[in-house]
Amino acid sequence: MTFELETVHKYPVKMSLQKWFLKFLMDKLEACSCDISEKFFYLYCDLLQREKEFQEAQYHHFPLPSSNKCIIIKGDGNFLSGGTTGLSLWQAGFALAEWCLENRERLVGKTVLELGSGCGFTGMAIAAGCSAKQVIMTDGHKKVLQQLVETVNINCSEEKIEVGTGENQDLLLKTCVEETAVSVLNLPWENSSDVIIEEPPELIIAADVVYDPSAFKDLSNTLLNLLARTKGVEVILACTLRNEDTLNGLFATLGDQVSVNEEQPPGKDFFVYEHQFPVLFYRLTLSS
Repeated sequence: MTFELETVHKYPVKMSLQKWFLKFLMDKLEACSCDISEKFFYLYCDLLQREKEFQEAQYHHFPLPSSNKCIIIKGDGNFLSGGTTGLSLWQAGFALAEWCLENRERLVGKTVLELGSGCGFTGMAIAAGCSAKQVIMTDGHKKVLQQLVETVNINCSEEKIEVGTGENQDLLLKTCVEETAVSVLNLPWENSSDVIIEEPPELIIAADVVYDPSAFKDLSNTLLNLLARTKGVEVILACTLRNEDTLNGLFATLGDQVSVNEEQPPGKDFFVYEHQFPVLFYRLTLSS
């Protein structure tokens, strides 16, 4: 049973969700006049007793489509935690992961850099399912970066971990997931030009980074700096459409230095998540 898997014991799902799922399963079996194993009742009673306990950490388990691989993400169920929204899972992050899996041929063998990696779901999906050469996961918030390092460690082989040295203080982790090199890099947008990126990215991705107009100048400078590092590099933005004026504000800040084109969104869902708002996709390149 799922509840008795060693992985679930080691990285437990939120208890209230476990209880809901088990109750849902028993109700379905009862509706079909199926015999329900006593083990289900023991598990349910145990969850009822433990539900009020403090759960230090909760984890999300995401099977990859057409694969026996599973991504484990350490997450936070709160919208805002530790002064940041980067510890939660967001709709655009799921959609961007689906876009990458559906357009896998555009990532195979490439160095992919993600801006605002947050809890790390999109980057881990690429590392585990797209055969990229390297995935560089970045953020600029200390608490987010700490959790991001922990999430990457969960999904990789401990024997391959190399922590960044004094030569590059911004490189927090360098390891491997499957055959893909994975790095965690401190990349604050306000001084992104000072950060050492060991290998220039060939594709840049970002999900749900267009929501705070006060950050547009720094974000624009970061995008322009990264686009200038490698000839022909593209940026794929997945933008949750909450306010169209906000989205247009970023493009206005970028000005005519960047060409903006709509990109086809993924055609199907690979993961289960709430589709609350439309997610729009854009491809950005340096203007010729």
